[in-house]
Amino acid sequence: MENGLPILLLCFSAALFLYAGLTALSKTILLPRRYIASARIPDRRKYAVKLAKCTAVVALSPLISGAVGLIAASEVCVIVFGATMIAGIWLCTKIVK
Repeated sequence: MENGLPILLLCFSAALFLYAGLTALSKTILLPRRYIASARIPDRRKYAVKLAKCTAVVALSPLISGAVGLIAASEVCVIVFGATMIAGIWLCTKIVK
């Protein structure tokens, strides 16, 4: 079971890509917020597409680190995951603005 972490990361990435694809195709937020104090969103379709883009960018992190984990050791996989997640979140802030 030495490849457990990379396989789990690849499955998680596939699930995130599936959610991002369904959100982009339907242009609706599939998991809406339920609390009242949320921000007012003027155009929900544009917001859903931006959310799908951000989800896909964040899904790249477990995909890349899972692929690296299949080739290298698990320690390298975790380091790559952290670095790519930071880069992905930074890129998402640029997408949202």
